[in-house]
Amino acid sequence: MVANDSGSSVALRSPAGATRPTSRATRSSRPGGIVGGNGWYAFGFLLPSVILIALIFIYPVYSLVRMSLFQSLGSLSLYVGFDNYAVVLDDPLFRASVRNNLVLMVAVPVMIAVALALALLLFEQRKSAPLFRFILFVPYIISITVSGIAFSQMLTKNGALNQMLEAIGLGFLRQDWLGDPGIALLSVGGVIVWREAVLGIVLFSARLLTLPAEPLEAAMMDGASRWRAHRDVTIPQMHGIIGFYAITSIITIAVWTFSYVFVMTNGGPGNATMTADLYIYQNAFTVSQMNLAAAAATLVLLAAVAVVLAAGLLGRLVRRGEPA
Repeated sequence: MVANDSGSSVALRSPAGATRPTSRATRSSRPGGIVGGNGWYAFGFLLPSVILIALIFIYPVYSLVRMSLFQSLGSLSLYVGFDNYAVVLDDPLFRASVRNNLVLMVAVPVMIAVALALALLLFEQRKSAPLFRFILFVPYIISITVSGIAFSQMLTKNGALNQMLEAIGLGFLRQDWLGDPGIALLSVGGVIVWREAVLGIVLFSARLLTLPAEPLEAAMMDGASRWRAHRDVTIPQMHGIIGFYAITSIITIAVWTFSYVFVMTNGGPGNATMTADLYIYQNAFTVSQMNLAAAAATLVLLAAVAVVLAAGLLGRLVRRGEPA
């Protein structure tokens, strides 16, 4: 409503067909909205993945936990609550297997150090790096079963390793590497490092190729040696990939050592190399105690999730403490 020259008021009308948008329409058409916009399309694309994850992960975990709460009596199942967990936790063999897994965790920093050192060495030898990278990747191509059988023969009392030590004058280091309870677990850990460090080499090498060259060159122009420049400049830029590899290595040691131990020692000698996953296998298929195996598997799963979450939180705290 405005006034004209004669003093009367004239109403201003909107153009024909024009309407004022409502706040509801604005919200519903907002990009990224949950109800409107592309929200439903995004949800539609995610739904098949959510269903697939539920089928291949959530339902098996639910079945595992449910089985751990029952005791099989022939064709019947009796609900026993947490009794199976009490039996497992009271079993000295289970506690020994968990302790062995914790001892094998020492292999994680060793794998990180070996992989990082070799990746930096390959980075410095760029002309021959592809050939050496292929040679180093060969152990990862070979199946764990084949590698385990080969090492179980090499590490016997009269195996290739002891013969090589004799040949170079180090016969006093001869050991029954897999037959001595005191060193059998460390021998298995050495084989795990030999194979699993390869993944770290590949990851670290790929990250090194994406780093900008200017900071490293500037550090060297300031008088730093090549390796000191890598320590002070290159490695701090790789914290993310190092953390990722550390978490995957922790998961490997926690729940994926079965193949190594089963093929090389089957938990011996005298349960010296018994690990949690082998304990679960033996309860399930050797003594047919599926409910106890389910309880042990649930405990191991919870422990692995807790360790991964703790490692992720620690990595986040470390990144927050870094200078911007």
